[in-house]
Amino acid sequence: MGIINKMRLSLLIVVVLFIIPCIGAVAEAGIGDWHNYTYSDNGQAIASNGRVIYCGTIGGLIRYDILSGELRKYLNSEGLGDVVIRAVEFDAAGDLFIGGSNGTLTRMDSSGNIVIYQFRYTGEIKYNLNDIAPSGDTLWVATDIGIGRFLSNRNGGEFQDIASRLGQIPPETAVRAVRVLDGIIWAGSDSGLAFTHTDNNLPQDPQTWTSYRRNQAGLTNARIFSIAGTTDSVFAGSADGVFSFQPDSTWLNIGLTGQIIFDLEIYWDTLYAATGQGIYRRRESGWELLPTDGLISTNAKGIAFDDSGRVWAAFDGGGLARLTGTYWTPYRVPGPAANIIYDIAIDSIGNLWLTHFSAGISRFDGLDWRIYDYTNSGLRSNGAYCVEYDAHNNMLWTGSWGDGLYSFDSQQWINYNQTNSPFQGVINGPYYVAIPDVTFDYQGNVWALNLDAVSPQPGGPVLVMAGFDPVDSVWQPYYENSQQVPDNGVFEILASGNNLFIGGRAGVHFLDRGTDPFSTADDVWHGLIVSAVGVFAMAIVENEGLFAGGSFGLLYYSFAFEDTLMIELPDGYRSTVYSLEIDGIGNIWVGCDSGVVVMPGNFNRNNPSWLYTFKTTNSPLLSNAVRHIEIDTRTGIVYIGTEGGLSVFESGIARPSLDLNDVAVYPNPANVRLGQTRISFLRVPAESQISIYSVSGDLVKRFEYGGSNSSWDLTNESGSPVSAGIYFIHVKAENNSGIAKVAVIR
Repeated sequence: MGIINKMRLSLLIVVVLFIIPCIGAVAEAGIGDWHNYTYSDNGQAIASNGRVIYCGTIGGLIRYDILSGELRKYLNSEGLGDVVIRAVEFDAAGDLFIGGSNGTLTRMDSSGNIVIYQFRYTGEIKYNLNDIAPSGDTLWVATDIGIGRFLSNRNGGEFQDIASRLGQIPPETAVRAVRVLDGIIWAGSDSGLAFTHTDNNLPQDPQTWTSYRRNQAGLTNARIFSIAGTTDSVFAGSADGVFSFQPDSTWLNIGLTGQIIFDLEIYWDTLYAATGQGIYRRRESGWELLPTDGLISTNAKGIAFDDSGRVWAAFDGGGLARLTGTYWTPYRVPGPAANIIYDIAIDSIGNLWLTHFSAGISRFDGLDWRIYDYTNSGLRSNGAYCVEYDAHNNMLWTGSWGDGLYSFDSQQWINYNQTNSPFQGVINGPYYVAIPDVTFDYQGNVWALNLDAVSPQPGGPVLVMAGFDPVDSVWQPYYENSQQVPDNGVFEILASGNNLFIGGRAGVHFLDRGTDPFSTADDVWHGLIVSAVGVFAMAIVENEGLFAGGSFGLLYYSFAFEDTLMIELPDGYRSTVYSLEIDGIGNIWVGCDSGVVVMPGNFNRNNPSWLYTFKTTNSPLLSNAVRHIEIDTRTGIVYIGTEGGLSVFESGIARPSLDLNDVAVYPNPANVRLGQTRISFLRVPAESQISIYSVSGDLVKRFEYGGSNSSWDLTNESGSPVSAGIYFIHVKAENNSGIAKVAVIR
């Protein structure tokens, strides 16, 4: 490099040093990181070591430190094997064990270190781990197909024996409860009780178990949910009250008949029972219901006690709560209104809006959650199904599964239904208006589908969709027509220019609205362009083609060739496609019942390839049942709505910069010792030239960005690894250029 060029680069470096803090803030945003958010008030189990309380929920693990007052939540993004937690228990060493619905047993020590073990039986079926009972360095684990023996200190922890038949109880019956009492293992199942000794070397032999089934020895109900006891007393909680084991080896019902006893605990010789009506304790005079003031839900699933003797409980619908005197204090971690997320929208200031059907709408600003439902908004009981942000009018629009269409301008909710719009109800439900999807055209008009509408007049026209001008309050209805949309089983609508694409049971239909969106005179229907039964998702590649997804999988329709190509999803992901989204550089994100897969925009028609595949087994995705994907193309953040909550992936795939003044790189710094041996680029357009310089101004490497050259492998032009230090990335695209800085650590 000549002296003059070096001087120019030196001046450029001086300027860059002043702007790097802003660029660095973007690059350090956690590219590749996952963040998960769940509703965690569905408490299922609870454990206490006297000072710290753990509550297992359907939305993760809640931890409350009594001394510090710290409340936090653990999810799979924090290392847990599962977020649907059925059992929590401390072992003799003080380690916490967490049983999940996917067959994982998570071990967490006092320092927060986590190890995950997989309960395996046959095939790939995942079984619930329902309860855990410690006995020395052994854990007895109740599962959906029997009891597993887990040895904590063997090879770092492993399952050894699986007892799938307990005495005369049918094989592979779900075991709900397990306790070790005075050297005897007690198991409660869906079909009775059984016990054996802890020194039994062959627990998998059913003859080594003594069992009690329905109507045997006084056990009038054989669905057992809980067990508690002392050295001389054993109690079983059933679907019809509490049973006590008598000296003559018979069972006696001692009360709370008609109630399911989800948990039994003994504290200072007093027996406590968790029921759907709350917590009971047994007195000499009978069972006493503890106060319920302050509870969100009385459906108690688990009971624990701290060092001060205070009662703690896990409530389904009420989360973790503590009883002080006569009042319960709930401990809740903010999150969405429910874990099943049907749709997602991003507004102009970056707020996230999630729909949950009957639970309403959740709004997340990155820090705080706010819930809108029938108690505090204009939404009615059927809540919200789809949601879209209207940038033209700065409004939120949401379609419900029965209550019509809503608009929300941050102040006022307006409901459009069969009384004030063209929308129609369903058969046998004239007031039940289902709106499965909403979109907006470039003129700011709102277009909404009306699923399975029925004309209020016998033989009258049946609505498929309606357009609405929110400025002039003008409606334009479109009715079912054999030459247009022959079936109003419609699920998805997209606007592109003057065109509307409608997907549903009869495939995809295409309407060119002409110059006047509220006149049918210049409408041109192109009829069926995609023949597929049940289209649930669509995505448009402008001027190129349309992707459609449904129970058939994924297909692509080419505008140029006017043909349809079926695209085979990767192994393990071939299921119903519910969502399609295109990121900032044209990659296609596919959400299905098996997770998420990503295909490059310039895919090979004859041999499509896949950039990424995500599911719960290879990523922190909350659930494989993906219902919607929304991408903020400005930041590259991918929001994934699942049936288990919201997963957020910082992909780093942002929309290319127009003037290259905000290009960035990641990871930054790149620490080779941590395995970070490749630098990727953020907001760099295709067909750019990338030049890498040392801090002294020497050219290290230059290449054309794109394809296999979409990252820097930390080598120079000769292929040798670069040394540790600061490097400058110069990006040039046509007449624009930009600079980023990266540090390499070795």
